[in-house]
Amino acid sequence: MPTNKKLWKEDLDGIITGYFPTEVELVAYTKKTLKLNLPIFQFSPVLRDHKIAKEIIDLAKVRNKLIFCYNPYQYSRTFREIHDQVYTFVLKRTPRPPLLIYKAGSVF
Repeated sequence: MPTNKKLWKEDLDGIITGYFPTEVELVAYTKKTLKLNLPIFQFSPVLRDHKIAKEIIDLAKVRNKLIFCYNPYQYSRTFREIHDQVYTFVLKRTPRPPLLIYKAGSVF
């Protein structure tokens, strides 16, 4: 999803990098990634509207595509782990692993 502020860039795996997007951009991105069945990287601090946040999080949990990150350091560590995992599977030409729900860099 392009943005004039260039807050993130999107690659073929649906991974977003860069600064935190706005709430409106994040909701739009999340709906798009759900439609395309891509992994979702959710930024909990951005979603101040708890009703919208809960709806998006519940949708993502159903599809097992949600990654929680509460600060940029934890996000960058989680991003690196997922990026490396996906990259390894792509090189071996095997199906990608399902992305589990991440919180602060750990699976639960």
